[in-house]
Amino acid sequence: MNLSALIACRAFLQKCPKDKRQALLGCLESPLPEAPWRDLSQGLTPLRVQLSEVHSSWLALFLRTLPANDIPLFLSPLSEKQIKELKKVLLFTNTLLPLTPLAKRFFEEAWWDHLTKEYKDLLPIDFLPPSPLNSLLTLSSQNFRLLLSLLGMRDVAVEMPQIIETVKLKKIEESLSYEQQKYLKTLRQHKEPVVFSKMGLGKWDGNPATLSASILQRGLNRLAKAIGLENGSLRWHLSRRMDTAQADQLEKFATPVETKVQGILTSQVEGLLSHLKTSPHGTAS
Repeated sequence: MNLSALIACRAFLQKCPKDKRQALLGCLESPLPEAPWRDLSQGLTPLRVQLSEVHSSWLALFLRTLPANDIPLFLSPLSEKQIKELKKVLLFTNTLLPLTPLAKRFFEEAWWDHLTKEYKDLLPIDFLPPSPLNSLLTLSSQNFRLLLSLLGMRDVAVEMPQIIETVKLKKIEESLSYEQQKYLKTLRQHKEPVVFSKMGLGKWDGNPATLSASILQRGLNRLAKAIGLENGSLRWHLSRRMDTAQADQLEKFATPVETKVQGILTSQVEGLLSHLKTSPHGTAS
């Protein structure tokens, strides 16, 4: 059995009485992996739902390789949001073809086969090993961006005390969102335990968009290192929710760090996940 089958086997054996479970486990040649984070008896996440979470930039890469007559077929099983974005980026105006449920299922599976063909050991979302960081996959795109921006504020909090120009400091604060300003006040009460290379805030050009992009990049760096020891399938699922450029950055930043540092970064991400669940400005989807 492959890893996914073994995990499914373990999950359902957990439902058996203890004595029966032990007897069945004794029939296996090797120990089973850890049980998944979700109760599989409640059913698996439908393929259409998983496909709807994939960022349209990943889908566009494949659609550009298809003959024009095939594009409507592969667009049809996608979500309305994905179809709208892909039509715009591909300059596609043709009418989509209505598909029967069976045909829609066929093209959903064709999409998933294409997206996962280079990742033979990929675990489905429902089969991921238990981890608090799996909750990253439950965030809406808006809340995921908010999480990155707040993570990046840790780098801002480190560097701001080094800026002596009052005008620049004021402009930086004015360029931050309400949530970022609020979080910055909290961060200023403690010394940041993990410090990376300087952002270069002192040389900031004054453009709010530039500052926002820099903060998001810093947040992505912390996140990439926080999930470094997690199951590789988590990073795959997470990266497919980003645009391809941001996903490339995630891979670039996913370099090994000391276990202690990785633990601190993981705690920082977990803290923000808890914050987003309770904050009125950010709730999980």
